[in-house]
Amino acid sequence: MRLNDHQNTPHDHQRAKALRNGASSVERKLWRLLRVKAARKGLKFRRQCAVHPYFADFACLEARLLVELDGSSHETRLAYDQARDDDLRRRGFVIARFSNDDVLRNGEGVVAAILEKAEVLAHSDKPCAGRNAPLPNPPHEGEGALKAEERHHA
Repeated sequence: MRLNDHQNTPHDHQRAKALRNGASSVERKLWRLLRVKAARKGLKFRRQCAVHPYFADFACLEARLLVELDGSSHETRLAYDQARDDDLRRRGFVIARFSNDDVLRNGEGVVAAILEKAEVLAHSDKPCAGRNAPLPNPPHEGEGALKAEERHHA
């Protein structure tokens, strides 16, 4: 299977573009941090990547890693998020979830955790190696450090 062989439709591509153009300030902050540091490690991420019928906030298709930022709206759709994540995992993706607060309080730590997982997944000799390992916790930075279970629930 190709890395992004998800039967994306023309509508998916239009919607992804609209989502990129309407990105939140938190998404824009994480993108600024992530794309530069990822490029230095030879990793390529996409924003609002269509994986029909879903859209991932960020994706490293080489590593099959999808990154989701959860704002307050996700608190009311936990069952949907769980079903979505389960479907994507069955399709071979690893999902990393971080709260908007994580990015605002410790953006560098979030990026470090994302890149550490992406490197393990992308540079492994075995296609599934490291997929079940938990994401590394972002480094603690001062007062903004969050407990691991609040950071992500991947």
